[in-house]
Amino acid sequence: MKKFVYILLFALFVAWAASCKKENPSSGQSKYGADGVTPMPEAVDMGTVVNGKTVKWAAFNLGASSPEEYGSFYCWGELDTKTNYSKDTYTYYDIPAELPLSADVAHKKLGGHWRMPTRAEFEALLANCDVQELNGPVKGILFISKKNFRTIFLPLAGSMSGTEWRSIGGVTEYYSSTDFEGHDHLVRALLIYPKSAGFSYLTIMGNAAQYGGHVIRPVYVE
Repeated sequence: MKKFVYILLFALFVAWAASCKKENPSSGQSKYGADGVTPMPEAVDMGTVVNGKTVKWAAFNLGASSPEEYGSFYCWGELDTKTNYSKDTYTYYDIPAELPLSADVAHKKLGGHWRMPTRAEFEALLANCDVQELNGPVKGILFISKKNFRTIFLPLAGSMSGTEWRSIGGVTEYYSSTDFEGHDHLVRALLIYPKSAGFSYLTIMGNAAQYGGHVIRPVYVE
């Protein structure tokens, strides 16, 4: 029975992912973001509302062009990828409670109402969704809205530490724009621990190092 449910969910995800590739972004005008290079995702309404505003989620990671692609790795507050993700190469030393748009790579790349999610927005996503681990060709977590049954897929991209790409298909941190108050070099992040790797839970709000290389799932909030 479990195998059948998994196959059904994966089939639905693949069909949905294929349709996303054909759809234009929420702007309906361009396939690329404000920088003219970064692929523009569909904005998916997952039924999350924070401070009275509807928070829509990108259909894929920043720098990817489809849900099953990992996307690009960034340090918190930096606007470009690099070859070495470490304290020695980190350049953003401000410690704001919330990352300003001027240092928000999702906003810089995509423009408009796109930006990185806050801690509160990630928490709303967790509260309003069921999660299902998918162990297909690309491992990841399928978030299923309890309100409208729409889905987004977050691949287990791992992270960059120094020059090494670590934990592909394993523990993955998705940056929020919220600082971890009182803790140097740490920010809030959505942590995904795959049960297939022996962990007892899938998703939790935790923290990640500012100078590590992590993936970003943008949000669209008007």
